[in-house]
Amino acid sequence: MAANSLVASASAPRLVADIPPVHSLLSSLTLGVTEPALLLPRGGSAHAFALRPSQAALLSDADLVVWMGPQLMPALERAMQTLAADVESLELLDLPSTARLDVRMDAVFDADHADHADHADHADHADHADHADHADHADHADHADHADHADHADHADHADHDDHDDHAHEGVDPHAWLDPANAQAWVRAMAAQLIAIDGDHADQYRRNLDATLADLTSLDQQLSSMLAPVKASPFVVLHDAFQYLEARYQLANMGAISASDNQAPSPARLQQLIHAMEDAGVVCVMTEPQANTGLINAVTRDGDIKIGELDPAGELLEPGPELYRQLMLNASKSLRACLG
Repeated sequence: MAANSLVASASAPRLVADIPPVHSLLSSLTLGVTEPALLLPRGGSAHAFALRPSQAALLSDADLVVWMGPQLMPALERAMQTLAADVESLELLDLPSTARLDVRMDAVFDADHADHADHADHADHADHADHADHADHADHADHADHADHADHADHADHADHDDHDDHAHEGVDPHAWLDPANAQAWVRAMAAQLIAIDGDHADQYRRNLDATLADLTSLDQQLSSMLAPVKASPFVVLHDAFQYLEARYQLANMGAISASDNQAPSPARLQQLIHAMEDAGVVCVMTEPQANTGLINAVTRDGDIKIGELDPAGELLEPGPELYRQLMLNASKSLRACLG
């Protein structure tokens, strides 16, 4: 995102991020200073995450851990309580500036689903690219130490589509990175935290923040233009992980084969969805990497429906500063091609 080359400094802080989109945003802020470590390996599952000794060392030695929160990766919360109790952390889903949406469990969504929760109150975050001076707000750091939310630990990630028995059936949908407005809010909070712990590189963090905010604003505008022609076209997703993208760009996702907890759907759920798809004239079903093709076939076998693919966590992409932009562009291109 930012243009500076990545050069590690001997005096730079030791940084850890949980998943590729968070790592990408953090990396864009630390260009020219250091490269954060990424806990979740490429193609890995946050839900099935098991800490290796090398990762345990990363946590215990870190100066700052940036993560979504226990709703996405409960195993990381447990590890941090044990290994990194005194380490600074920034829990993104817990920030007041984060637009949060409630988990949806129904197979078919209400037409006005994009207006629920508190998302609408934050819809204008992406228009504030000129607020780079927010990086000096050290009070953002007050939101960093939230390792005591063990009761949230029953809502895990979508990445492993066969292993979701302990998801919560209520609470916050953790896939909040799919709204660029949240990404903008988060990089401001990250920059503030970086400046608080590493004032020697404050100017570099501010420059990178300016560039990252500008890039995210441009990305948001690009996505809006790409998706505007197809926002009225009804579609269905394999797994309800995309409502932040829907809400941001007013897309017509009418339902999900599996709920946000991604447990196997019941026959009744599938029948309800199939009937609703016929009534709505659904033109596209969006699958995901490593998806259960049997479920896709179950809802598309009797209709002339196109199939596309979405990679919500960027598990197929190369980690780094460009991953977030590429993830969002890929999702929009896939939707545009399937719905067009």
